[in-house]
Amino acid sequence: MKNKIAITILAVGVAAAFALGATGILKPVLNEKEESGTEVDRPIGYLVIRSDVGPFAKEEGGIVNARCVDVPAQDDLPAYKDYVFDIDKAYGAYEYTYENCYYMHLDPEFSGAKTSLDIADVDGVSSVKLGSDVNLLVSNKDSVKYFVNSVYQKPNGDVYAKLENDANLNSDGTDPEQDVTAFSTYTTKVEVDHMGEKKGYISEMKISFNQGALPDRILLQECDDSGKTLATKEFTAATFAETFEKAKYETFPDCAYIVMTVKTGTKVRREIIERGMYNFSVLAYEEDGIFVERFAEMEWK
Repeated sequence: MKNKIAITILAVGVAAAFALGATGILKPVLNEKEESGTEVDRPIGYLVIRSDVGPFAKEEGGIVNARCVDVPAQDDLPAYKDYVFDIDKAYGAYEYTYENCYYMHLDPEFSGAKTSLDIADVDGVSSVKLGSDVNLLVSNKDSVKYFVNSVYQKPNGDVYAKLENDANLNSDGTDPEQDVTAFSTYTTKVEVDHMGEKKGYISEMKISFNQGALPDRILLQECDDSGKTLATKEFTAATFAETFEKAKYETFPDCAYIVMTVKTGTKVRREIIERGMYNFSVLAYEEDGIFVERFAEMEWK
């Protein structure tokens, strides 16, 4: 599985929460080291595997091990370690720790993702909870099934997934033509009593599984502080994906904000891109039956 989205660092420590933006960058909000010593495989997220996946390595009990890889520094992101699964048609959303820091792995097939991390005492249990809210937009909903599998990290740092073929994301027979967002929530809990101290770990994912579509028209109006339009740029999904595969989005001088209008069929969505935002994204291409966002990195003039 390709790791295609930037991941960032979060120091380990006290109770807090963070939001995962379009860039995949998490702002450090924790600053005290968590007490170590609890030996338990910690649930850290989920791996969605398609039913049309090819052969892949797995051990007894349905265990699939992730591979630790070096990711070089890029732009404002430092070099870091990531854990990836060598499965072509699988999509992961999971948090992991490396050298006393939290990292987030999020594959770009999950659009509009938001993630939170809470560390607090709940009913006398020192609890660490990771929550993810993601979307999976597909074109072949009827012909392919998607199985949701828990991901764990061992005390020594190794990451693995445990196959759970009964957790089928689209087994409810939802009509793919319905214009309704249907959510499924998956929760994995582990609790351990270590030397008289109860510690709990919770991983939860709320995922919507719906029919997707590429936009017909993407209109970007660059405006100054007075609201005057400085420049107008128009794209199709294909030209947006091609233009921003490597290049940055460069604004007109003195641009204060951008009004983005996205037309998909009969639907129109508008969004304000404020000055200083790191990037923005649009559903721009289809890959293996899943609609994927293209991120355009901003360069404000």
